[in-house]
Amino acid sequence: MRTRMVYLILIVLCFAICEVEAAIVYIDFFDGQVHEINSTISNSFEIVRVDYGYAGVGTTLNIVPGGKIGLDCLAFENSEVNLLGGEIARNLVAFDNSRITVSDGEIGELLGASGNSQVTISGGHIGIEVDAYMNSQVTFSGGVLGYQLRANGHSHVIISGGQVGYELWATQNSIMTISGTDFSIDSFSVGYGEITATSGILTGTLASGEIINNNFYIYQDASIVLVPEPATVLLLALGGLMLRKRRG
Repeated sequence: MRTRMVYLILIVLCFAICEVEAAIVYIDFFDGQVHEINSTISNSFEIVRVDYGYAGVGTTLNIVPGGKIGLDCLAFENSEVNLLGGEIARNLVAFDNSRITVSDGEIGELLGASGNSQVTISGGHIGIEVDAYMNSQVTFSGGVLGYQLRANGHSHVIISGGQVGYELWATQNSIMTISGTDFSIDSFSVGYGEITATSGILTGTLASGEIINNNFYIYQDASIVLVPEPATVLLLALGGLMLRKRRG
């Protein structure tokens, strides 16, 4: 509950700074049904909320090409939001065990997960940052991120593909797992394994074949874990099997 309030306060403060003074209006979905958004349903003064205050109802919001939310979209209480196209002008945030998938479309600023929520990104464009807070998980396998990716508060971020901006942050007992090959830190080749309490420039090739070249920062008992991409794991396993056969 505290995290929800923090996010709402931040959203309201940002709105007050960036926009002309106006009352925020909420558009709520809370009927447990599946809703398809294929046109503009809110303007720059309206926030869309899914299952706010309705735990366990399980409402789903699908935003498809042509759909637009003019400000923010917030998912609560085991709800689901799928961005399959279209646009969310500013922020898309999951709270309280809710789920977000992004396969296409555009988010103007922030994509966030908090309170045991899950975010899966396989496509689309996020303007500024992706954040994971409070035991949440973000999986990034495709798409484009404009600036930074953050793991905070015992969360887990998994990266296997896509363009992940310019900065990677792991803080507050969180883990960021990156799958790929040919990793280097500050131009020095490194193997696979855990990296803690440091910063620098991480380069390499992600499992998807895309290049990673990011500043990274690790603080407060967090870590970045470099793991081989699946094909490499398979080759290593086959190599071990052949070695055992020869010894046999």
